[in-house]
Amino acid sequence: MSLKRIEDWITHTNSLINPQIALQPPKRKFADDTITTTAIGMSSPPPTEDPRSDVEATPRAKSPSKRPRIDSPPASLHHESIADHDTPSLSASSVTGSTRTDTTGGSSRLRRKRSPVKNMSDLRLADRPIVLTTLQRPDQLPSDVVGLVTVARAIRQGSNIIPRQVEQQAQSCMTIVDDLVSDSSFYDAEEWARSHGLQPWDASEELRLLKRTVTRTQECELENWSEATWNARIHEPILDFVLECFSGSIRHFDVTRAPINKPYLSRHISGVDMQSKMVDFCICLVGDDIVAASQSRLKTASDSNSINHTSYQPIRDRPIAISIETKTLEGSSQEAKAQLSIWASAHLKRLRSLAGKSSTKTTHAVGITLPVLSTSGGDWTLLFVKDGINGVEVIETISVGNTKSLVGSYKLVSVLRQLGIWVQTTFRPWALENLLASTQIK
Repeated sequence: MSLKRIEDWITHTNSLINPQIALQPPKRKFADDTITTTAIGMSSPPPTEDPRSDVEATPRAKSPSKRPRIDSPPASLHHESIADHDTPSLSASSVTGSTRTDTTGGSSRLRRKRSPVKNMSDLRLADRPIVLTTLQRPDQLPSDVVGLVTVARAIRQGSNIIPRQVEQQAQSCMTIVDDLVSDSSFYDAEEWARSHGLQPWDASEELRLLKRTVTRTQECELENWSEATWNARIHEPILDFVLECFSGSIRHFDVTRAPINKPYLSRHISGVDMQSKMVDFCICLVGDDIVAASQSRLKTASDSNSINHTSYQPIRDRPIAISIETKTLEGSSQEAKAQLSIWASAHLKRLRSLAGKSSTKTTHAVGITLPVLSTSGGDWTLLFVKDGINGVEVIETISVGNTKSLVGSYKLVSVLRQLGIWVQTTFRPWALENLLASTQIK
């Protein structure tokens, strides 16, 4: 074989192995322009187009099996989709890895349009500032709750807390951790109940409940039980028993799943809503007459969802009188006060809305001071929330009992009954006149 023929054969073979295919300018695909034939006669997919070379080409998603790394996105493709298209698609099928990450982060930022609240200092930046005051002088108390605080202080000192019907049994159950009691600590519970228009309760059953509560409190503290367990095994049984004597005119509700309606959230001075907070229990006005009056009032209200600042179904037509926030020993007292304050501020905003539409006009501030309660483990503290023209004041007052000892538990249930009397004798007539605007209930 001649050298010339060998060289020709090598040249021909190389041309089959490494064909030189001319690059064609990108163009739109048509039905008759979908297949390219190589020099060796095999079909191949059309050549890949660079989206930068044709501004009219629609951006295409990469194959799921070849998803780009998030830490090294194709910046040129992302730039093209923004610069060359007025309304780029952000669907999952047409977003690059980097765009998907940006979109996720952006949507997260869009969802978080509320100013976080961790403590009371954050609430000073509300459009209607909420300020915490620690009671030090009598003149710091609003005049409409002076009597209530006076009674609570007497109870804290041990006056009229234990039914005389169980005097001996109660004394035999006291331990070294109980506060000292005197003869003034005992009273005729049946006579007291009837004098206040209440149903007398079983003093022996109350003693058994409080002894059990003390034992459970010790277990909760030693074993660090959850807040939900504290509520179910300690706080709620006490509220159930204490409020039974009011014969269905008031009762408590678990409101741990009762979010604040958006119109009543406090707003940060920057213009965004403050973070929503819920509390644990509310004591409400109940009864067929109250429900009927609430439903009638809602027919003429601008917001007909609920008589309260939450649309939680069980209390939509039962006005809230007292709110309670509970925390374990591990819980932050600052956070508890902040939760109560945000909730109470929203409550006041709803009361202002209803009072402004009632037949009896009020000033811009709600004309009643609301008691609220906060717990830390077994310790209970009484606070008041007072509405003002320029803001809301939260006044921290005194400890009103605890469930860590028998005497402390008796003090607590005595204060809770006094608060129930306040709901009946002060809040109820005020609500009927200023909120429900009904002449059908006396």
